[in-house]
Amino acid sequence: MTPGAAGMVWALLACAGGDGDGADGGTRDGGASDGGASDGGASDGGTGDGGTGDGGTGDGGGPPDLEVDVLVIGAGAAGMAAAWEAEQAGASVLVVEREPQAGGSAIFARHFIAAGTPWQAEEGIEDSPAQMLEEWSAFTNGGDPSDPWVQALATDSAGILQWLVDDLGGQFEHLLVDSAAGETQRLHAVGYGNYGAVQALVERLGDRVWTEVEAVSLRTDPADPSRVAGAWVEDLVTGEQLQLAAHATVIATGGFARDLAHVREVRPDLDGATLVYEARPGSDGGGRALLGQVDAAVQNEGNHGVYLHAVADPRPTLAGEAVIMDRLDATIMVDVEGRRVADESTFQGFTLVDAMAAAPDRRIWAVYPAGVFDLSVPMSMGVALGVAVEPALTAADLVTEGVAFRVWSAAEAEAATGVDAEGLQATLDRYAELVRAGEDPDFGKRPEALVPVAGELVVLELAAGSAKSFGGAWLDAQARVLDPDGQPIAGLYAAGEAAGMLGTPAVADGFSGSITACYLTGRVAGRSAAAEAQAAAARGDTATRR
Repeated sequence: MTPGAAGMVWALLACAGGDGDGADGGTRDGGASDGGASDGGASDGGTGDGGTGDGGTGDGGGPPDLEVDVLVIGAGAAGMAAAWEAEQAGASVLVVEREPQAGGSAIFARHFIAAGTPWQAEEGIEDSPAQMLEEWSAFTNGGDPSDPWVQALATDSAGILQWLVDDLGGQFEHLLVDSAAGETQRLHAVGYGNYGAVQALVERLGDRVWTEVEAVSLRTDPADPSRVAGAWVEDLVTGEQLQLAAHATVIATGGFARDLAHVREVRPDLDGATLVYEARPGSDGGGRALLGQVDAAVQNEGNHGVYLHAVADPRPTLAGEAVIMDRLDATIMVDVEGRRVADESTFQGFTLVDAMAAAPDRRIWAVYPAGVFDLSVPMSMGVALGVAVEPALTAADLVTEGVAFRVWSAAEAEAATGVDAEGLQATLDRYAELVRAGEDPDFGKRPEALVPVAGELVVLELAAGSAKSFGGAWLDAQARVLDPDGQPIAGLYAAGEAAGMLGTPAVADGFSGSITACYLTGRVAGRSAAAEAQAAAARGDTATRR
């Protein structure tokens, strides 16, 4: 819904509350494999009419067009959870989303990290928040389990899944194994029909969500310029600009995975590597401009989540998009000198890309047994995300397109790819020894993944997939955005990928199932924002004070 006549009428009545029904928020095809938030924020930090004109904030110089208790910018998992919790607490809520439909990346995000759930118990899996915290530092590559946000994730994760299932009608599907969620099997698939669980919130919040509306500048309180009090927004269909006043504002605009210039800035270790997109088209860091307007502190951006499990889509319509490969645990991964570089079974995590960062020319190849490659099912992310309408690529297509090469020897592999034949042959010989022994002292690959890589082979070059922002706004325990001195910025909250999932560097290199963190920070932000709005009402304040 855009802010036409119907939207304006609703907004003017918003303080009376809503019934929670309606479905105008809608959804769109596409989404990342693991979730995150949508982007309702500014792409360039510009302002609407009456703003400051330099990317800063302003009060607009006139009365606001409408007032709500809580304004949420971004309608992905974090933003919708914030809106839901604020409304449940009795606050009037408005969500603005620049995409045509609500839900963002979370529409198809269904893999949640959670510890101590009834579904684990039914499978005989022993887990608990304490066990998750014990494993945290290992599977996040240095995360701090003592951090309050990390402890909240461990403690509340099971309850978040129960909320999605019991209160919002989601369905538990199955448990998955993923080393980036720890040694214990704690990754849960939870959906809502053909969609991720966020679809339930899209339906429940309905007309409290304005789509195709972009927040272009934060608004400050005319009586207290240090307080954020809403935003300037633009209707992307009509060009109309509105000044929205709010007691509390939540930025939930998602990550910056598609802003490759910024990714390269924060990940200089990948300079020269081939980067591809593994995030939705709207994941361009729009919220960073809004946060920058108020000098918000940022944390952990250098640990931006990058996978090493894809090839670059060869089709011109999908240039720069990822084609995610499966069964990579059955491969040998080598550098240009033919040397093996890592435990290939960690391909679902964020640390494998470190091998690319350390490799000559930042180049890594996967060497498949041909029989395994032929059974693989590549996933064209650009097709799934709706970037272009094209057929899904098959394994055979990758060979036809010149992405993958069938070879019978190291010498043929060198002729096709440039990988050193002598080095590759030595690696193949060594790997055959490991397979026969059933153990991998070189890199610690689990025994069941040690399968022969011999005979006919398929070699393809991997690309680094920019996927998730584990750095963003720094938050306190109430999800308030902090300034560089560690002080809360009055009236401003953040959640989800805009805050690096948990608003703390304690996530380190990141983890699988991080959509749980988006719901967690969103719910906390919504409750806190509602409490601030209610405190203002008790004082007799309005969001339009002059």
